[in-house]
Amino acid sequence: MSVPDEGSYGFVYTLNIANNAPNADNAYKFLDAMLASSEIGAELTKSTGFISTYKGASEHLSDLEKAASSIPDEQLENLQFFRAEANDMKYKLVDPAVEEIKAA
Repeated sequence: MSVPDEGSYGFVYTLNIANNAPNADNAYKFLDAMLASSEIGAELTKSTGFISTYKGASEHLSDLEKAASSIPDEQLENLQFFRAEANDMKYKLVDPAVEEIKAA
């Protein structure tokens, strides 16, 4: 993975349980199972290629897997993470691109 000098956007995938979900108890059991072990975070990295946010996940990766799923600090500084509030990257680049794709 690498981030261009011009920068890029970053995001974290999350799982959520909707208010009044019909099977909320099972959804919580699923989340508890997903978060039970840092090994699960490592397996998610191996299967998706995305960097894991699980604490300790990298302990279960080989050196090659760690290298393939990490970003050097100097490149990490060029990431702008999406937030709910407005930011220039989202509204000046991403939204127009989405509209062009929809129009095509």
